[in-house]
Amino acid sequence: MIRLIFLFVVLGAGLFAGTQFSGQQGYVLISIANKTIEMSVTTLVIFVIAALAGLFLLEYLIKKLVYASSSTWNYFSVRKMRRSRRYTNEGIIKLLEGDWKGAEKKVTRWANH
Repeated sequence: MIRLIFLFVVLGAGLFAGTQFSGQQGYVLISIANKTIEMSVTTLVIFVIAALAGLFLLEYLIKKLVYASSSTWNYFSVRKMRRSRRYTNEGIIKLLEGDWKGAEKKVTRWANH
């Protein structure tokens, strides 16, 4: 939600600045050590927007990968939990039927989960 608000604020500021400076190309010079980069302000803005979009996409992909990994690991623990509940319920049914030995086997089989 905060990103969405931030995005709308930036878009609004861009619209305002765009109308104020329309018709003026601008000039950007970035010089680091022996490298010099020259471009217009419009090109710089397009590069910055593309870089931010790329970062958001990268973050989205990393989150999807992490979620997929954790859900894969959760599958095994959830499966063990379901099995232990099933055996416990079957053990309670055996207990109600009066089969004490069968109830003990069912209940203690997956008791550690």
